[in-house]
Amino acid sequence: MRRQHAFYERPRILWNKKRIEEEANILSEYGLRRKHEIWRAEAILRNFRRQARELIGTTSETVKKDVLLGKLNRLGILPQSASLDDILSLNIK
Repeated sequence: MRRQHAFYERPRILWNKKRIEEEANILSEYGLRRKHEIWRAEAILRNFRRQARELIGTTSETVKKDVLLGKLNRLGILPQSASLDDILSLNIK
């Protein structure tokens, strides 16, 4: 049986006042219940940005670029006409 694990990373500095205030604003703005929901969304965006940085570094892998942009388009995160630079500018809001 596979061991379940968290799909997010906790903040490195737990008691950072600025981060706590920003998370509280996001919680109240979007109606989230727990902070790990924010951390999970940050982890997903971090993964997309990492993939975009790797694809920007390579010039020959246009198929992977199209797959990544298509996935973000299907999820409703980016429009059809987006580029890899648009992925790098994504944030949690």
